[in-house]
Amino acid sequence: MPPFGLKFTVSAPGKVILFGEHSVVFGKPALAASINKRTTLVFETKNSDVLDLDFSMLNLTLSLPLKEVQEILQKFTLENSNLVNQDYQIAFNERLIDSVDNFQLLERSQKLSIFCFFYLLYRFSNATQVPMRGFRIAVSSDLTVGAGTGSSASFSVCMAAALYHYFGVLRNSAEGDAKIGSFTAQDKKIINDYAFACEQIIHGRASGIDNFVCTYGSIIEMVSEDDEKNHNKTFKALENVSKFRIFLVNTGISRSTARMVQLVRDSHSRNTFVVDAILNTMGLIATSACSVLTELKRNEENSLDETYAAEFKKLEDLVSLNHGLLATLGVSHNSLDKIVNITKKYDLHSKITGAGGGGFAFTLIPPYRSGDVIFNCKRELENNGFIVDDITIGGSGVDINFS
Repeated sequence: MPPFGLKFTVSAPGKVILFGEHSVVFGKPALAASINKRTTLVFETKNSDVLDLDFSMLNLTLSLPLKEVQEILQKFTLENSNLVNQDYQIAFNERLIDSVDNFQLLERSQKLSIFCFFYLLYRFSNATQVPMRGFRIAVSSDLTVGAGTGSSASFSVCMAAALYHYFGVLRNSAEGDAKIGSFTAQDKKIINDYAFACEQIIHGRASGIDNFVCTYGSIIEMVSEDDEKNHNKTFKALENVSKFRIFLVNTGISRSTARMVQLVRDSHSRNTFVVDAILNTMGLIATSACSVLTELKRNEENSLDETYAAEFKKLEDLVSLNHGLLATLGVSHNSLDKIVNITKKYDLHSKITGAGGGGFAFTLIPPYRSGDVIFNCKRELENNGFIVDDITIGGSGVDINFS
């Protein structure tokens, strides 16, 4: 039988795109980084036959009798695919969720979170073939839902990690081995694969970079080999890179990622040769940024000397160049350009992060810039109506705590 008194906490970071917005759609490299805003999931077994779910960031609380959960799982169908990429399977299982009285009045984001939960429960329970008992899952997050900072991927990673660990404990207990430990490289690979499946459920089509960053942390390079088809993607965590500060600046302007992507595609169709040159340059910027980040790590202990400042200036130049090219493609916004201009007055460099057309920008914070300059820049941004978070990028990925 499942162990009682099991309690653990899983957390995963959000993410920010550093370089490669839009150009990555055309097969160019992109860089994304974890941020020190995290989603946290607390898992606790119960001596009952009820599953309690509390997804506070979605305003969703449910208590599900285990018998009802098992009936739903018996109707689930995913055939033989670990990655949910068949539209008809997703549609079928969405109808299944809609057929449950408790779920019919839920908002779409809430239904999708429940579908992800049942998808993972179905996969892991089938894999272990060990009976489960009641448990409680409570999820909270520092991330704003729908803001482009990886809230869905962070949620998916936490949920995959928690259920993977729970059913692993059940299996080990049934086999007389109750060993519990931190996530291994193989564990993270499995967690990432299942989180990617959840991202496909939520978004329909996902690149995989968000869940990869949320699983592994650090700064991640993604390369797609097949242009707009985005097949054969490879992800690589950059080794020996420093954590550093940025302002993550919210314009408060809603944006449509699909509309911005289509805008660039239409421009590419009309002026393919010229737009290709812009996209190729953006790819070179992402590649150059990888080299600069490595050099910054090499000189990290002397972050106040001229050598470090010279390397950091290269990174600042790349940020400004990338923003200019994104603006040339037409995906900036008056509010984003205003952020760039305000921070420029303080000799700080900013760019769009994400699809553009509103949403967020980020500002590099050099370690050698004076505190007064940083404070005054932040205050002016806020006085202009922007929401500014002072965050650290490049931190750890998914982790688990048993205290």
